[in-house]
Amino acid sequence: MSIFLNLINLLLPRHNLYCSNTNKYFTDKEINSLPYQGILPLSKKDINYIDQIWSATKYNLPLIKDAIYRSKFMGEYDFCSDFVDIIFNKLNQSNLLKKLPDIITFVPKDPIRGQKRGFHLPKIIANKLGQKLKLQTYNILLKTTTTEPQTILKKRIRLLNLKNKIIFNYNQIDLVKLNFQKIWLIDDVTTTFSTLKECSKILKENFKCEVIGITIAH
Repeated sequence: MSIFLNLINLLLPRHNLYCSNTNKYFTDKEINSLPYQGILPLSKKDINYIDQIWSATKYNLPLIKDAIYRSKFMGEYDFCSDFVDIIFNKLNQSNLLKKLPDIITFVPKDPIRGQKRGFHLPKIIANKLGQKLKLQTYNILLKTTTTEPQTILKKRIRLLNLKNKIIFNYNQIDLVKLNFQKIWLIDDVTTTFSTLKECSKILKENFKCEVIGITIAH
């Protein structure tokens, strides 16, 4: 581990004061008490892009905001195990586990920001969730060009910001022959649904299947 991350762990320990397990940030009690978000309401226009979007909980909760910020921007991606525990816990309150997807995929990393960070949060979450559910995870989408971070843009600009920037990963072309009926698309946080919708559009063009966005928080 780098000196920087050792310092971060000293000043901002990953586990909180109420958690006896030093490898976890959230206690089981806290995960159980997080409010369940569930299926998010979509407009008629949204449904042209994606079938459903589901979030485990709410982003404005201090514990959630802190964990996502630290994992995404401070390199503490070990939080992903907690995120998957949260997603799985809340999935058990939904109907989504009754009919699992054929595969799991994730929103692609930005080529510049992803390289700087050295990891991609949605990919790690997708892989861990796939392992938990015994489902294959595939890197189906690629982002061709870096863009402005979605968080700094107004809602009406966000979809335009990604337009024609996300493409099908043709290294996975053989998957098209498998006739998948349902795909889960993983992202960490969704606000305006723009990233999920643009990614889902590419998946639907190639697989003609149902796409459900799965996120930690909204």
